[in-house]
Amino acid sequence: MNIAVQCCGLVVLLILFLFYIQKKKLGTRTQRVFRWIFFNMTLCLGMDILSVIMISKQDLFPDALVDAVCKSYLILLVLSTLVSLLYLYSDAIKDEDQWKKCIWFFSGFAAVVSVCICFAPIYIYSDLQKNVAYTYGPAIIFTYIGVSIMLLNNLYLLFSKQSIREQRRSAVAVWMFLWITAALIQFKYN
Repeated sequence: MNIAVQCCGLVVLLILFLFYIQKKKLGTRTQRVFRWIFFNMTLCLGMDILSVIMISKQDLFPDALVDAVCKSYLILLVLSTLVSLLYLYSDAIKDEDQWKKCIWFFSGFAAVVSVCICFAPIYIYSDLQKNVAYTYGPAIIFTYIGVSIMLLNNLYLLFSKQSIREQRRSAVAVWMFLWITAALIQFKYN
C-alpha cells in the first residue's frame, strides 16, 4: 500500500485544525463554509486511505463494500470541489437570496454527478508486487467531468470577481494548483 502521502496530509490537516480551533470565530458565512471545507477534506483524505487499504486487501472484503468505499471517496472529491466553490462564492455574493440560489444550483449539480458515480461501473486494479492500487472506469470519468466543470467555475471566479478578498483568492489559487497538479499526476500514472 502506498498511503504515506495521504497519512502525512491527514496529520497536516489535524495540525491545521488545532491552530484553527484556537482562533476566535465570529460565525460568518465564510467561516461556516471554511469548516465545511475542512471537514470534507479530512473525510475525503480518510476515505482515500481507506479505499487504498480495501483495494489492497480486497480479498478480505465483499466486492460491493470495496466498490462502495471507492465510490464514496469519489463523491467526497466532488463535494470537496463544491465546498471550495461555495467558499469563493461566499465572498463574491453578498445578497442572501442569491447565495441560497447558488448553493442550490451547485449542490444540485454535485448531486447529479454523485448519482452518476453511484450507478456507473467502477473497476479496480491492484498489483501488490508493484505497490500499485487504483480505480478506473465510467465512475472515474464522471468524477473528472464534474470536478473539472466546478474547477473551471472556480477559475472564472478567481479572475473575474473583484469582490473576492486577495487573501482568499491567493489561498484558493494555491489549493487549486496543488489539487490539479495531483490530479494530473494521478491521471497520468493510472
